[in-house]
Amino acid sequence: MCMKTRILFVGNSFTARNNLPDLLAQLVEAGSKCALVWKLFSTGGASLEQHFNKDDVAALLRNASWDAVVLQE
Repeated sequence: MCMKTRILFVGNSFTARNNLPDLLAQLVEAGSKCALVWKLFSTGGASLEQHFNKDDVAALLRNASWDAVVLQE
């Protein structure tokens, strides 16, 4: 039985530019037929401090159960 893995990506344009979350999801699905569920929170040029000072990221961390969180600055 294959379970879904939930990953939150928080970063800037380096994370979003090549659609890293979707690329990773495609690799997971091709290799194991499992599913990767992801959410991307990205603001161009933003630092991690700027992201965490926003209520949106804090709410995502509080209100959802993530298997992993990828942080990029």
